[in-house]
Amino acid sequence: MTGRALGRMLVVGLAAAALVLIGSVGVHAASVQRSPTANNGSFSTPTGPYADGGSSASGTNNQVHRYYGYDFSSIPAGATIDGIEVRVDAWVDAAWSVWIFSAGGYLDVELSWDNGSTWTSSNKSTGNLTESENDIYLGGSNDLWGHAWTREEIANNFRVRLVATEWNSFGSNTVNVDWLPVTVYYTTTAALSVSIDDIYLSDLTVTQSDLDDWFGDSASMLASMGSFDVTVTAGSAYQVDVCYEFAAPIPDPGFTGAGPLLIENEEGTDNWDYLPFCSTGTIELEGFAGTSTSGETNTYPLKVDLDNLGDRSAGDTFDLRIKVVISAP
Repeated sequence: MTGRALGRMLVVGLAAAALVLIGSVGVHAASVQRSPTANNGSFSTPTGPYADGGSSASGTNNQVHRYYGYDFSSIPAGATIDGIEVRVDAWVDAAWSVWIFSAGGYLDVELSWDNGSTWTSSNKSTGNLTESENDIYLGGSNDLWGHAWTREEIANNFRVRLVATEWNSFGSNTVNVDWLPVTVYYTTTAALSVSIDDIYLSDLTVTQSDLDDWFGDSASMLASMGSFDVTVTAGSAYQVDVCYEFAAPIPDPGFTGAGPLLIENEEGTDNWDYLPFCSTGTIELEGFAGTSTSGETNTYPLKVDLDNLGDRSAGDTFDLRIKVVISAP
């Protein structure tokens, strides 16, 4: 060791504050199918349509029967009803046509949103039934049957009405219904939210040993900086990303790209990732399930890479902020 300096002390102040960004809104499409559990009207064996197989309900010309007790309580409050599909498993005892003589039958289907006081005007028909049971689907995922339904109407006041029509030139005929399930299609819009504790980092004193005179390269240490918590509440699938930026423009910061901050992406794993500068991209925070959750929290330690501080002067202070973005992938 000659008269060359072995090292110099560099004091750099780093301050960071958390910035929360609320990402896109998660829109989740779903459906639920239910069978009736109650009925009233004129059909015989009326409980047959409660389930697939077994007994069947039977109606003759102009007889009317109503089915309800569809348990749609699982549809979330605030859901938008997109469509309703009624499945009618039905057949007729006789279906034939000879010259001017014939036999056949069909069912008209209507829906009510107020326990049967009012019925849809755009009723639907099974069309002429055959003597073999067929699964007939009326409505669909985007068919509202002429009414703007609310979740409460579906969950509390929904009913299905069947009107039988049959004929037989040489005798009686019967329309039969084996099963009458209803599928409701809906979407939920859940605002994804994230909360994060403010990151308060007091002035950080870091030591950078300048050994260029000896080895032609600098040797740096990684200094511990602290940690922050991220709590996610979401009603649908989500993804959490993070990056960093400067709270206010500063002249020639000396680092963009990878920057000086590292994050332990899964606490306790010693798996450290550089935080990207926000203008260059983000990295996904690990440790979250990525599905709907209520208040899931993870802690993310931070540290600084002195090499990536660049050529700084004593007393330099950088007002960094962490951006946390939650989105629906």
